[in-house]
Amino acid sequence: MLKKTVIISIMLFSITLLSFPKDKIKNTLNYLEKCSNGDLLGYYADMREYLQTWHGYKFDSCYSKQHSRREKIDFFSLLTGGVAIRESLQTDSISAVFNEEYKSDISELNEIDITPIKFDELVSQKERIKHSNLAFLTPKDFYYIYTSGLKNALDFWDSGFKKIEPYYKKYSENLVDYQIKEKIVKQLALKENKEARVFYDSVIDEIAIIGNDPFIINGSDVTLLIKAKNSFLLKSTIAIYRESFKKDFSIKDDKIKISGKEFSFLESQNREIYSVFGEIDKDIFIISNSKKSVEKILYAMKNKKESLGTQAEFRYVRKVFPFDSNSSNPELNSKSILKKEDKKSLTNSQQIEDSIFIYLSDPFIRKLVNPKLRISEARRLREFSKISIIQRFITLFKEIQGKEPKSVNELITVLTPEKNGKEHVKYYEKLFSSLTIEKDGTVLSKIVGKPGFMTPNIEMEVTKISADEKSEYTIFAQNYHNLWREYFDPIGIKITSKDGNIRVETHILPLINSSIYQMFSSSFPTTSNISIDNYPNEISAAGVHFSHQIKVALDYVTTNLLDDYNSSKANPFSNFFSTYGGDKISFHIMDAHPMIDFDSSAFITELGLSFRGRNEFFIIMLSWILFHPVRASFDLKDSFDEVKAEEGFFDSFSKISNFNDGRDFSLDGYTVLIDGKKVAVLKLNIFQIFTFRFYIFFKGKTFNITTTEEYARYILSAEPSISKDNGSLVVKVFPNQIKKERLVYEKNMLEKLIVAVRKNINTTKIEQYPKDSSKFFSKYGFILENIDKSFESDIDYKMVERYFEPFFNQKELGFSLSFTKDGLHAILDIKAE
Repeated sequence: MLKKTVIISIMLFSITLLSFPKDKIKNTLNYLEKCSNGDLLGYYADMREYLQTWHGYKFDSCYSKQHSRREKIDFFSLLTGGVAIRESLQTDSISAVFNEEYKSDISELNEIDITPIKFDELVSQKERIKHSNLAFLTPKDFYYIYTSGLKNALDFWDSGFKKIEPYYKKYSENLVDYQIKEKIVKQLALKENKEARVFYDSVIDEIAIIGNDPFIINGSDVTLLIKAKNSFLLKSTIAIYRESFKKDFSIKDDKIKISGKEFSFLESQNREIYSVFGEIDKDIFIISNSKKSVEKILYAMKNKKESLGTQAEFRYVRKVFPFDSNSSNPELNSKSILKKEDKKSLTNSQQIEDSIFIYLSDPFIRKLVNPKLRISEARRLREFSKISIIQRFITLFKEIQGKEPKSVNELITVLTPEKNGKEHVKYYEKLFSSLTIEKDGTVLSKIVGKPGFMTPNIEMEVTKISADEKSEYTIFAQNYHNLWREYFDPIGIKITSKDGNIRVETHILPLINSSIYQMFSSSFPTTSNISIDNYPNEISAAGVHFSHQIKVALDYVTTNLLDDYNSSKANPFSNFFSTYGGDKISFHIMDAHPMIDFDSSAFITELGLSFRGRNEFFIIMLSWILFHPVRASFDLKDSFDEVKAEEGFFDSFSKISNFNDGRDFSLDGYTVLIDGKKVAVLKLNIFQIFTFRFYIFFKGKTFNITTTEEYARYILSAEPSISKDNGSLVVKVFPNQIKKERLVYEKNMLEKLIVAVRKNINTTKIEQYPKDSSKFFSKYGFILENIDKSFESDIDYKMVERYFEPFFNQKELGFSLSFTKDGLHAILDIKAE
């Protein structure tokens, strides 16, 4: 969308400013000639391209638009299932189109027709599945967010996300706050503060947040379904809130009827307050920012088959995520709903209360990718693009004229030279005829309103479409069918929080055909658990359970990386693992002082999509372990004889002699005694320059390889702590164990933070960011975070340490992926100190 916005902005104003003196332009825009990290508004990038292309300005060569060879897949999103959710929803697949000649009927477009999963074969209607009655009031094609304790959910929003925030911001390039919670609470005419939370738990039994689409940042319908403990107190308290909003915004309380029921309705300018409130059943209340949503909810209430609670898929996912417990074992969950006597057998970690449950149904995803909603959202993006274009040129207008334009027409007239004729002015005026400029500089659209509070898609009519919209959707549908040949994939997410510990479980079924996860699922068993032997000085660990012997993977590596040196006679690993090898392996990193950094996002992208050369990945990894002590631990078969296994391995290893492939690699080996324990030393030389030594030894039922002798000595003398996790792939990071390597971790996160903060600082220069951030939010729909002038010059490391302290105070950050017969099950665990 941004690319198209830039192109459109250049087209629209490709002939502007010619009537102004060039020296004046250069003086007012001189900061654009300096290298910049860009800004959140896109002003730097657009004005540079515009002035360079159409006015011949030359800018420093260090500025360039970076085009990634491919989309990065970050470590955090991959292991939490975020990549799979993004692949499923495809929320950014249709661009805004500017052809507004609507001549075709939307019925000419075929909906994406993919066979639904037969959930009624997985769960029968007769089987008792416990879930909230609020699901029976939720339309089956709405998203559903449920919590039994609103205070706990709000506390989690405030404190829980602060624990997740350092991990997320490690991969984020923009530090902005869209004020989602604050915006919705205000729009619904509610109050949200610490004092109010006591009230919530005393009068609210259950609450569900539901909606038609996920585009909440720009504005969408949001509805609260509330089951009250005390209806009188709930109604009287909300009445007090609404009286306060009536007074503050000078609005009146209208009485409206929707499907025969009466509701209280508050509305202020630009939908900043838009609240429908009423009781729809005994002790059941509704608060919504959309009349259409209320209408659909009342319809689902009367026609139970249209509600989410009656759907077999919802009942099935509530088996995967039982209503009363938090078992992370898909096999346990998929058998039957847990009875009271069953709960006694669950571990403490499984008995975490149900803080937040999120469900995205098959009908919801089906609706999200079909014509009406896609084209409706594309039109909102088009209006948003127009607003963004005008906002940037208002800034240019102010720099040249010293004042803000009073109207869009004035902006166009002044910036369009007379010699280009009135036809150009008329064209631009028509194109931007839906926009107006308010006194505070806010740009509004008559079609969708203002950023952050746009008219919800559910309230937008789409009957006629343009040729461009038809073409865009047709291409999107074709691409989507290539990815999804059968089944949409319902998504269930459960967030729990207790005693400072946080767990986020995601269940997605099935997976996209071309997903990066397919590479994993084809190699991993459908049910699995992994035991990881982690030692105190190790700062991270990753365990993998293969669906075949480790020998298969090792043969693949030696065949593809070492060419001729892969015969069973020459390779001691092949014979050994064919006899004694199991199917589980774990990798560990010891705390050290590294001299280089490791980009996990780039590594996963290469791993998941393609390698550029046969040996390249191997050499990169070898280079990395020069500065990171690494250990690989292989589980051996339960029935193995330790004495015979060691004898067999060392007998094969003794046959290694100096091997040279004549090009890049040479191998040699010998054995040593470390504290009386026999250890094999494998020497790998690359380019006759670099020598790597790998130390190989047995300990218990594991076969270990370390990259340093010090590491080997430590493992042989220390005792591990063993954790058992459900999953085919388990990754753990121990932030509070990171001592020597902390500086590198900090620098990695700091450098990403600097880029984002500098964008914020540049935005403040352009917009003269007001002390009252609400004015900026009113104009742009977000506020800036972490604006610190120290990022412009010398960085105060005390400030940096304070900022990252929450990360390093965590005891453990754990990820696990299970590939069940139905789909993906992902768990994120954050454990407090």
